[in-house]
Amino acid sequence: MSKRKVAIIAAAAFVAVDALAIITYLLPTIVATQSGSRNAASVAIVNLFLGWTFIGWVVALAMAVGGQTPSAQRHVPDASGPPVSAKAATKATKKCPDCAETVLADARVCKHCGCRFAGSQPTA
Repeated sequence: MSKRKVAIIAAAAFVAVDALAIITYLLPTIVATQSGSRNAASVAIVNLFLGWTFIGWVVALAMAVGGQTPSAQRHVPDASGPPVSAKAATKATKKCPDCAETVLADARVCKHCGCRFAGSQPTA
């Protein structure tokens, strides 16, 4: 192999290693901007000025991962059922005798199991 080809391969390897180092250095900023973090600007500042220290880089990465917007965070549904709207919460409720779910007092049919309540008129 000629000296020219060796020099080209060495230069390409140097560029590839430098690009990987820059991406690794800016990883907290990349994570913060891609995840929609509400403190992405703070992460970028800490990453740029303190990222050269390992501790500063770890702090910036922790800020990037921990500062996600509420919509991006995992939502765990409540086990008690669907949320009750504000309008329904102000009205009187009753318990279905068949499935024991809470429904509005004016309901003729349970929305959960379809049970007809006593004294309800069939709808036309």
